[in-house]
Amino acid sequence: MLQKENNQQKKLFQDKSIAGKSKQRTATLWHKYNKIFAISIIFLTLSCIYIFLDKNIYTEQNIIVNHNYDTGDNTESQDINQTIKANKEIIDNDNNTKYTKLLQVIAVIDGDTIKVNDLGIIRLIGIDTPETKDTRKPIQCYGEEASNKAKELLDNQEVYLEFDSANRIDKYGRTLAYIYRKDGLFYNAEMIKQGYANSYTKFPHPKLEEFNEYQKEARDNNRGLWSPNTCNGDTGQAVDERLKAELNTQSSKYISGYCDVLNTKGMGNFTQNNPNYRLSRDKDKDGIACEMN
Repeated sequence: MLQKENNQQKKLFQDKSIAGKSKQRTATLWHKYNKIFAISIIFLTLSCIYIFLDKNIYTEQNIIVNHNYDTGDNTESQDINQTIKANKEIIDNDNNTKYTKLLQVIAVIDGDTIKVNDLGIIRLIGIDTPETKDTRKPIQCYGEEASNKAKELLDNQEVYLEFDSANRIDKYGRTLAYIYRKDGLFYNAEMIKQGYANSYTKFPHPKLEEFNEYQKEARDNNRGLWSPNTCNGDTGQAVDERLKAELNTQSSKYISGYCDVLNTKGMGNFTQNNPNYRLSRDKDKDGIACEMN
C-alpha cells in the first residue's frame, strides 16, 4: 500500500513538473514572439517615417546634386548650400520656368557657363564648348570664338530655364539647365547647330539624341569647330599649337613669356626677323632666341 502511495505521489510530482515546464516554455515563447513583434512594429514605423520624409524632401525640393558632373575645374564655382536654397525658392516652377519666370543674364562666363539673377551660376546641360577658363588646360581651339558667340546670343538677355529632374546641381554648386531666350531661341541647341559646341555625351539627359543629331549636321557641313580651317573637330588641341604654327611662319604676333615656358609649348628658335626675337631672350647672342634642343 505504501509503495502504491509513493508511486502516486511521484507521478503527481512529475505531472506538476511537466506542467510547470510547459508553462515556462509557453511563457518563454510568448516573450520571444512579443519581442520579435515589437521589433517588427518599430522597424515598420521607422520605415514609414523614412519613406514619408524622403518623399516630402523629393516632392517639395526636387533638387538632386550630381557630384560626378564635371566638365571643368572649380574656377567658376558656387556654394552648394546657396544654390540649393536658391533653387528651393523657385521650386514651384517644377522643372520649367517657361512662361512663369524670366531670369536676367548678368554675365557670360564662357560658351557653356553663364550667371543669372536669383540662381547665380548656370552650367548648360548637354553642351561642351572649348575651354577658356579651365586652369588645368590651355585655351582650346575655338574657345574664344565660342565665348564670343555666347556673349552675342546671351549678353543682357532675359531667359527661361528648363531643368533635368535627375540632375539639378553639379558638384561645383552650379545649377544645371537648358536655356531659352525670351524670343524662343534654344541656346544649348543653337551652339551645337552652329558648330560652337559639342554635344556632351558623358551624362545622359532628356535631349541627348536631339543634340547628337544637331552635332552630326554641323560636322557634315563643316561648321565652326568642325571646319578644316579651324579645329577640324579636334578642340583638344591648344590654341598654343595654332600660335606655334603662326610663329613658325613668321607671324606678326608677339607672345610674351619666359623662354622656358614658351619651349614647353613647342615655341622657340626665333630668328632676328621674327617679332618674338628679343636680345634678352638670346642668351648666347647667336641670333636665335629661346633656343630649343
